[in-house]
Amino acid sequence: MPDRAPKHTLEAFCAASFNGDLPLLTQMLDREDPINGFQGDINEHFKEYTALHFAAVNGQTECVDALLKAKADPHMKTRMPRGKSPADGRTALQLADDWGWDDIAAVLKAAEAKEPKGDYIMGGPLNNAKIYPSTLTSTGRDPAEVKLVTQKLSGMCKPYFLEVTEHPTSIGLLFPGQGSQYVK
Repeated sequence: MPDRAPKHTLEAFCAASFNGDLPLLTQMLDREDPINGFQGDINEHFKEYTALHFAAVNGQTECVDALLKAKADPHMKTRMPRGKSPADGRTALQLADDWGWDDIAAVLKAAEAKEPKGDYIMGGPLNNAKIYPSTLTSTGRDPAEVKLVTQKLSGMCKPYFLEVTEHPTSIGLLFPGQGSQYVK
């Protein structure tokens, strides 16, 4: 199936996290919904933050919980600009702590303790991006899960052809300035 433009972009996904729009975020986190679900990587950086960072910075506890349940990586660090070390990036826990969101910091601390730390790109413009094992797709999803969603979408988008009952009549439309002055 050819790629299509997603209904929800990474920017919209991160905005829902930042603004605390839990109904929209929950809808986007339904990865089996090929229309309304966000089909990208929930651990991808938008500018320098991931969706989890955005929720943690703005004190959106419910969004942080929803993202962690959807397997957002609590160990991800913020992307660093050129000239700064990727090791100086901040985790969502550190950001929540900086902004005084103690309840979010406690949730993230528990998530960091439970979740093993992954591998991350340590240099270049994609610094601190998550590296997924070769058994997963580039969005961190199981290939069988991606195939299921693709099949579900293709089943919903079957073309519908009408049967021609009579031969169509050809017509021509001429508008002023397109040669209509020559036709009487």
